[in-house]
Amino acid sequence: MDNFENKFNTFKQNSSLLTVSEDFENQVFAKIKKKKTQRKVTASVALFMVIFAFIFIAQAVLLHREPGPKTVAQSELTTKEEVPVIEDVIFASSDSQTTYAIEQVSYSEDDDTI
Repeated sequence: MDNFENKFNTFKQNSSLLTVSEDFENQVFAKIKKKKTQRKVTASVALFMVIFAFIFIAQAVLLHREPGPKTVAQSELTTKEEVPVIEDVIFASSDSQTTYAIEQVSYSEDDDTI
């Protein structure tokens, strides 16, 4: 026990270790205020990001619809008139030097190509 008392008395004599500056309390409260402000900003940004992500996902998932022109195009195809593939072709030109390259084209049902 005597050993602890000696250490305590030695520590008590060096009282400069126990003193703090006069502005210590203001510094502590300033740091606390700064930390609170940082937490508020961080929480606000996180909340904004969550709301933005929710709106984006809701718009992408819930409001996703088929485009309208695609269904209109299919209905127009059924109402169009068929055009025959084979017709008489008449070439007329006032210039006798003009030449036309004419190839025979046929439809193959096996390939669905011309």
